[in-house]
Amino acid sequence: MKMDLKELMDVFKRFQEEMQKIQKESESKFYFGDSGAGLVTAKVNGKLEVVSVDITKEALELNDKSLLEDLIVGAINKALEKAKEEGAKQLQNFLGPISPFGNINFNL
Repeated sequence: MKMDLKELMDVFKRFQEEMQKIQKESESKFYFGDSGAGLVTAKVNGKLEVVSVDITKEALELNDKSLLEDLIVGAINKALEKAKEEGAKQLQNFLGPISPFGNINFNL
């Protein structure tokens, strides 16, 4: 299949527009992670920014600073992992038909 430069530029422009659309959609989503059986819950957005951390009264009553810090880190990491997995899935779905590498894992 031959393409002239104008056709190639049009394809590239559509590709860019679709990638921007996917990115914008992703940035508006929220992902949650918890740790300690729900003692701590973290919320992150599609930009991989921590939006909030919720610490239950029960977690505070444990009076264990080190444990609480670990629970916070765990909840945030779970939420970030979910956001990264979703972003990688969206990118793979978009690139799948054109990717010369087949099913690859995009670690975003």
